[in-house]
Amino acid sequence: MNTRTPIDDVASAFVDSLLDDPTLSARSVRWYGGDLADAVRFLKGRGVRTLNAATTDDLVAYRAKLDERRASAHTIARRFRTLRRFFRFAIEAGATRSNLAREVETPKAWQAKRRRPAPRATEEMVRAIRGRDPTDLRDKALLAVAVATGASPRDVVGLTERDVDLERGLVKIGPETRKIDARTAQLVRRYQDARDEYLDGRTAGALWVSFARRSRGRKLSTRSIYDILAARAVA
Repeated sequence: MNTRTPIDDVASAFVDSLLDDPTLSARSVRWYGGDLADAVRFLKGRGVRTLNAATTDDLVAYRAKLDERRASAHTIARRFRTLRRFFRFAIEAGATRSNLAREVETPKAWQAKRRRPAPRATEEMVRAIRGRDPTDLRDKALLAVAVATGASPRDVVGLTERDVDLERGLVKIGPETRKIDARTAQLVRRYQDARDEYLDGRTAGALWVSFARRSRGRKLSTRSIYDILAARAVA
């Protein structure tokens, strides 16, 4: 790869590199890809064919276009986080020389969070999930536990098999033991059965695991839980 490599090829290589990142869920990779695709379309519309040919003015214009679309502070901040990471990748790959995305002013993280707080698990989100594949069963059970216990995403993702007693309907969260109803316990059981069949029982004691190709069987990260909440909030 060099400074004459077409921007589409650099973008494809970047997304492929994300698949090798064990900290990213498949949903996160899709979001990165979608954000980047939007930016690349805009740049190509301005005649940019290689990333090295892009200018700060191009990225300022993209920022203005997002404002014109009435994009939220959260969306703008996320798009430019994606672009900064993309430029870092491209610099290491030799496709460009500087990280222009760092030169564009965007909403601060605290501003983005104030305008669009992270969604919370709700009963409506649980009922809306009707799929039968392991990922759907996991998300449904996970959100049901969050609703039933009122626990934070960080607490929910930290649960192990030993923290859950489905026979008695108990979940140990930190120093507390909280009660879940029979329906929630049944949802967790269905997920566990699907998970164990899919992974041949290789879960290393974690309750919630990933089914993504590159991180299959690994414990979900806190970030993954927020990805699930955000995705299911608009499903």
